[in-house]
Amino acid sequence: INSPVSGVALTAIGYVGEKLHIQIRYDSALETDNHGYVYLKNSDGDVLDCEASISFFTDEGEKDMYSEYIFDLSDKNVSDYVIYGKFTTSNMHIKGKWSVTFPLEKVR
Repeated sequence: INSPVSGVALTAIGYVGEKLHIQIRYDSALETDNHGYVYLKNSDGDVLDCEASISFFTDEGEKDMYSEYIFDLSDKNVSDYVIYGKFTTSNMHIKGKWSVTFPLEKVR
């Protein structure tokens, strides 16, 4: 539908009940760590963050990640809001022998 920045595309938008669903595709997310989020803002500058989001890959081995952001607009006038997004993208593939480690603590 729309590509706000290279490596990111708005792939679907619609309502399920009174919830607005916005789906974004992040190209080569497993290799480049492309990621981000979307939010809504009205003319007064009030920000409406999503109440839930999910991310998924369409097939095994797929590198493009899809994220769906869900907004509750049941008590809002949707025409007062504009979609905004913040995205981090790269065209470099992350390669090498590296790992992330962190200590685990027992929670009581």
